[in-house]
Amino acid sequence: MKISGLLVLSIVLFVYGDDPHASIRANCRNELNLTDQELIDAIPDPINMDCYLYCFLMDINVMDIKGNFNPAAAVQSIQDELKDAAKPNIYACYEQTKENMDEEPCTRAYDVIKCFQTRSPDLYEKLGIFRPPTI
Repeated sequence: MKISGLLVLSIVLFVYGDDPHASIRANCRNELNLTDQELIDAIPDPINMDCYLYCFLMDINVMDIKGNFNPAAAVQSIQDELKDAAKPNIYACYEQTKENMDEEPCTRAYDVIKCFQTRSPDLYEKLGIFRPPTI
């Protein structure tokens, strides 16, 4: 019994080991009944993925249940090699979207991510928000 538990843990660590957000993406994908292809299709324009984005940002603790975005937590959640380039864009998007407090949390999540995508498309691609967890 202990060996099978260790085997499962080893497989999980192997699959998700170099991708710390894979399990979060899998959780949000499953929660919203999305397919891997829908995630891939959302990379260029995440317009119909607002609640997926909200789920993702909540699970990495950069957005709360009311849709309040925490830019400091967002910077900390990014890979070390991307932090310096991402930080000014994250804070600029926070400033740009913080006035939208009346919006529904899914919409606010989309606004933040769309802003980041517009300001820094290369970094947006590297974040892998929509990379299917099976890839």
